[in-house]
Amino acid sequence: LQLGYTKVTDKGLANLTALQNLRYLNLVGTAVTEKGVLQLKDLKSLRSIYLYQTMVKKSEWNDLKKAFPKTFIDSGGYTVPFLPNDTMEVKPPKTKQ
Repeated sequence: LQLGYTKVTDKGLANLTALQNLRYLNLVGTAVTEKGVLQLKDLKSLRSIYLYQTMVKKSEWNDLKKAFPKTFIDSGGYTVPFLPNDTMEVKPPKTKQ
C-alpha cells in the first residue's frame, strides 16, 4: 500500500488493521508516529514498512523492530561513505604556446 507523501495520520492507520494480507506499507513523508505504526503489529503478513521522513524518532526504532520481528523496517536517510578514489579532478589539456 503506497501512502507516501499523503496526509495519513495515526488515526488513519487504525483503519488498516483489518488488512490482514497487507505485505508492504510505504509511509514515507507522512506525519505518522511510533504510536500509529504500533497499531499494525498484529498484521502477520506485513513484511516491509518504509518510514523515512516521518515523525518516528530515532529512539523509537528499537521498539518498532521488537514489535515487528519479521518485518523489514526502512528508515531511509542512507549515507554512502566517501572514498578518496571516487572523485577525479578533470583539468583542461595544457596548450602549447
